[in-house]
Amino acid sequence: MDRNHQKLMPESYRKILKTRFSTQELAFLEILVCQLQIYTKVTVEGLAARLPLFITFESRRRRIQRFLALDSTTIQNTWFILWAVI
Repeated sequence: MDRNHQKLMPESYRKILKTRFSTQELAFLEILVCQLQIYTKVTVEGLAARLPLFITFESRRRRIQRFLALDSTTIQNTWFILWAVI
């Protein structure tokens, strides 16, 4: 499974993201990135329905919403920095 994550997310991205996210948040981000690469039409509810966690749908939905609301997931704090690596 780790090899698949390396293909989905380049190591240079992972190094930067490790400085921005906790280990648990990084693992969750990798799961979300995998889901986003598989499914083209996504909503929070759609992601929650497909998220491979053994918790209720509502808990998965709230977890995604809380994750996306983190300061570390804003465009300025993470994504612009990743684009600079490219």
